[in-house]
Amino acid sequence: MNMFAKNAAQSIDEYLLLVPEERKNDLNFMHNFIQKAVPKLTPYYASNMIGYGSFYYLDKKKKEKRE
Repeated sequence: MNMFAKNAAQSIDEYLLLVPEERKNDLNFMHNFIQKAVPKLTPYYASNMIGYGSFYYLDKKKKEKRE
């Protein structure tokens, strides 16, 4: 699965189900490890990948936003 290619997943659980078998164990291990190691980081699914926590960035108008 190419993380930049569109897929049918709309959530983290759906994404984890669509991961090829040869990558499932590693991806599930990392996902569970991050959640246990840093429970305050909220997992989210966006742009065909799992992210954790939030961050600040500047939009096109150089205005700070929080994601």
